[in-house]
Amino acid sequence: MGSISETRLRSLEIALDCATLGACQKTICWVTGLTRTLVRNEIFGDSAPRRGRPSYSDDFIFRAVISVRADVGVFATNYRKLRDHGFAPGPALVSAYRHRVDAFNEPPCYTFDQAFYLVAHLDGIWAQRTPTLALASCPGCSASRVVPIGSARSEFCPICTPGRNDRPRPTKPTAPSADEDAIQALHTLIGHARYALDLEKLGAHPRIAHLLSKGAMPEGGPKMPQRTLTVWKSLKGRPHDVTNWSASLSPVRRAQYSSLAIQYRRLRFAGFGPEASLQSAFRHVNLNYNGENSLSFDRAFEVISLLEGRWDKAVPVLTLDLCGRCNSLFLISKLETAPPRCPFCRLKRSPSSYDLALAGGDGHSSALNAESAG
Repeated sequence: MGSISETRLRSLEIALDCATLGACQKTICWVTGLTRTLVRNEIFGDSAPRRGRPSYSDDFIFRAVISVRADVGVFATNYRKLRDHGFAPGPALVSAYRHRVDAFNEPPCYTFDQAFYLVAHLDGIWAQRTPTLALASCPGCSASRVVPIGSARSEFCPICTPGRNDRPRPTKPTAPSADEDAIQALHTLIGHARYALDLEKLGAHPRIAHLLSKGAMPEGGPKMPQRTLTVWKSLKGRPHDVTNWSASLSPVRRAQYSSLAIQYRRLRFAGFGPEASLQSAFRHVNLNYNGENSLSFDRAFEVISLLEGRWDKAVPVLTLDLCGRCNSLFLISKLETAPPRCPFCRLKRSPSSYDLALAGGDGHSSALNAESAG
């Protein structure tokens, strides 16, 4: 079973497919498992729901002409094959309906909502608790057709006996057009979900991933749920002691945090957003560390929050100071009373242990100073 972000991403991608094929809001809720509030507010926004009752009826098959019944039988057969190969109901429904559209380069005479209801009655899922329809083989041509469960076998098959009682069908509107605003909102939400999943792969706690991905939403995008996230409860261990910063951390860890802050500031000066800058700075710093010396993303998030006064922190507590000996920038706390000590100077006394991991102090500080001065 995947993470919460993976599940949400899959649901939003299926919702995008359904909306593109003209599904109504209620159908999207059933197929994806997304809440009605999320679909109504965050996806469709101010768009008014489609008027009238959805075309939910299984008997449209038996009221339709022979060509439509044959078409429905092919669709149901493709759906059943996908299910037998291990596809979930939602992706199988979307793929079977899209295959029908692509095969004839036009939507069928039945809507996506009707196809949804047909599938629900075939498998007893979503809006239908028990199956009422089944696929039966024609004794003449072995083609599959949709029949009611428990019905007597009929010799009539819409595929091997075309034209029988097939009266011309009056033209009717095609499948409902897709809501472009809803599709754009879904693209934005999918980007948000992918970003949150990427953060979780870096080791971010789901609460922190949600908070950062919510901040990475573009202007004008759908509003994410306003939750009060106590992100610090997700940290393993106690928060950093900012009143005793230099003494409570090892020189290695302080150098790591300093390199993280320098890279973050460089990216911010280059015009990147805070969330993307944190993610890229974390990747850059951890390239030089392995095993127990590597940073955790949650701790990196905490340090940048203290540096910027951002996200869950209102006031900056940490700042970058310039070492007069080695010309390196390093993090200090505004609240500690002890004189600041440069971690790079400490570590340069034993270069054999940390030659690669901590070799970037001078270059980073000079580049950052040049950019900040400009």
